[in-house]
Amino acid sequence: MHSRTLFAYFLLGPIALFVVSSIRRAAAAPTLPNGGVVLGSLPIIGAEDDYEFTAALGDKIELRMASSDPLYPEIELRDPNSTIVGTSTDFCVSAVEHTVVDPGTFGVTVRDGLGNRVGDYQLYFTRIPGRTSWGRC
Repeated sequence: MHSRTLFAYFLLGPIALFVVSSIRRAAAAPTLPNGGVVLGSLPIIGAEDDYEFTAALGDKIELRMASSDPLYPEIELRDPNSTIVGTSTDFCVSAVEHTVVDPGTFGVTVRDGLGNRVGDYQLYFTRIPGRTSWGRC
């Protein structure tokens, strides 16, 4: 989680930031449960949480991040090539929808869209199988 990286930087300086960032890249992000909700918290300013999921060609992805004031929810969706394919920032609930054209493991990052608030959030995830997931019609 990004919040650990920021915490280490404030306590120990830039060298700790490099070490903790390297460890963060090596660790896998938690997998989002299809049809489920993840309860999370961004406890310090600038914190981010990362998640991942796999999707097949033609699948439709729906993500919703909800939070009450003061958090201003922001979602970033990245395809298997780390290209941003969807982003949303909104008051109370942000939403991203995407139809998969490049199958594989996707990344999701959630944060405060204003960058200066903390709070709890709910992240909803749904992967709806596309036509190609069921074969030819």
